[in-house]
Amino acid sequence: MNLAPVTLLAAELSSNQTFVLSIMAMVFAVPVVGIIAGACRKSVTTREREQTRREVAAYVAEGSMTADEAERILRAGPSKAGAADEWNLGFSNAKPAPKNT
Repeated sequence: MNLAPVTLLAAELSSNQTFVLSIMAMVFAVPVVGIIAGACRKSVTTREREQTRREVAAYVAEGSMTADEAERILRAGPSKAGAADEWNLGFSNAKPAPKNT
């Protein structure tokens, strides 16, 4: 592969043009990476959900869990906790400071 045209183009660009092109490349790359990361996350979430369903079905099949228990577990869904609850930052147990009057 001949890279001579690319080398010539890079040599003719000024530092301002190079800076602008770099910024434009980053502005384009960040959303693309975000979209790819979101798709990967959704794929992993779906795969894990299906794995959980298979495991629960296996427990029901072997008799260690009733069908009603399995249905309750599968209907529970994801937690609705907020970010502070999820990361347990310690703010949930904080007591308000006493008022000095």
